[in-house]
This record gives sequence, C-alpha cells and structure tokens, in this order.
Amino acid sequence: MTKRYQPEPELTVKQVAKLLGITPNAVLGLIERGHFPNAHADRERLGPRAPFYIPQSEVDAELVRRQEKKRHQSKD
Repeated sequence: MTKRYQPEPELTVKQVAKLLGITPNAVLGLIERGHFPNAHADRERLGPRAPFYIPQSEVDAELVRRQEKKRHQSKD
C-alpha cells in the first residue's frame, strides 16, 4: 500500500491573526520579516492583491515561540 501525498494544511492571514491575537496587518509584517518563510501568494495568476497562505507548521512554531517568550518574561 502506497502513501498518498497530503499537502500541509495552510491558513489565511486572517486565520493566523486570530490565532496569534494580532491584526492581519501585523501578520503581513511578520511575513515581510521572514517569520513565515514558506508563506506564499499566487501573485502571477491573481495579481498584487492575491491572498497569502501560511503553512500550519510555521504558525504552530510561532505560537510556541511566543509562549516561550512570554514564559521567560514572566520569570523576570
């Protein structure tokens, strides 16, 4: 039995903003600063206003990073 390729789930900017408790514009800033290196938008086909999609694993990693940062700040 062969395994079928299942693409990683991806989230929209709005979904990521809700999960992180920030604005969609802040998510776009994180994309620009490289926090989500595999975020992508099909700009060639859809133009400059094409939506970004962010891999779930990168969002999960950002959530963990934020929790760790918060934990370290509370120890100070």
